[in-house]
Amino acid sequence: QYLGKHLTFNGGGYPCLGINNQLTQLHRLVIDAKSGQIVDHLNGDKLCCLRENLVISTPSENAYNKAKRKSASSQYYGVKRHLDGGWVVKFKCENKPIYGGYYQREDVAAFVADQLASRYWGKRAKLNGVECPEGFCFDAVKERAVVTTLTSMDL
Repeated sequence: QYLGKHLTFNGGGYPCLGINNQLTQLHRLVIDAKSGQIVDHLNGDKLCCLRENLVISTPSENAYNKAKRKSASSQYYGVKRHLDGGWVVKFKCENKPIYGGYYQREDVAAFVADQLASRYWGKRAKLNGVECPEGFCFDAVKERAVVTTLTSMDL
């Protein structure tokens, strides 16, 4: 039904089709999203509008899949530089802050961030791809440190 329609791009860089004198984002057509529903590209590529790459998301799920800011203090997702030079694992899930601990090494913090992201986000998790650092036992951390949610005052 969309054959012969002209493909263009909106201001956000999303591919669109002109339908009924209105630009409609291609990913919304592919997944048949209703008005108000948020469509997330699982691989983060807004040009990839394959059905298996698209899911209806909550605002929180969609925000987690966004690109990392260039001004971020760490090269890894979910890891932030602490004032004393160490690294803190911290992110939000369903608008609740998640604290994963303080670490001296950035790679250890990134590994822990990956483990927590997988637990909270499953296949939607944007992982850093860090292998378990030598000399670090994540199982021991899980045993003695329960990941807790913090109040906004703790952040």
